[in-house]
Amino acid sequence: MAKMTQAEKDAYDVMKKHIDKPSRLKKSDFIPGKMVMFAYNAKDKTAAYDANPLIIVLRRSSKYTLGLNWHWMPPKMREKVLDGIMKQNKQNIKRGLPLTLNYSMVKRLIKGLGPVVRLYINKRISSKGVVIPSYQYYKIVNLRSEHFIGISAKGAWAQAIANKKLKKKAKIAAAIQRKKDQATAQKRLDKKKKGGKK
Repeated sequence: MAKMTQAEKDAYDVMKKHIDKPSRLKKSDFIPGKMVMFAYNAKDKTAAYDANPLIIVLRRSSKYTLGLNWHWMPPKMREKVLDGIMKQNKQNIKRGLPLTLNYSMVKRLIKGLGPVVRLYINKRISSKGVVIPSYQYYKIVNLRSEHFIGISAKGAWAQAIANKKLKKKAKIAAAIQRKKDQATAQKRLDKKKKGGKK
């Protein structure tokens, strides 16, 4: 691992206090908006995965947990995305309420960083983990606690950025195609009008 930045050192110091006292994870720890770190035993070992996810929960069902895994996100983008989440929750924060968060909201904020949103099988999540208090979110998102299997951290971040660029290119291509289609439709309409005048 490369030399830690000051932000990463601060995150490590904060997390160390929590890791020393891991707690048994409960259903209430997976309410959307909560940040949790746990060990994960992926079912599909052929695909790259993070064996030590640090997620902010987006959705939870009886079988699965959908979360934004900060480890898959390039470090420089993490605080920016968290800023967006916090801005959307100004009223909740003022009232001391849990953060309101869902996939639709996060999708707008990450803008194409597809790999950062991950689906976890509940039965494969460790029974013990760490629940992060919301006032420490900004410290913890900088944590270098990833344990990638089948890919390096830099490889995961490159994949996230590449996915974003591809989506941007796809949007541009779709916009160009729409303009072409509109132009073709207009030409046909103009021809019909001319034909009707004869």
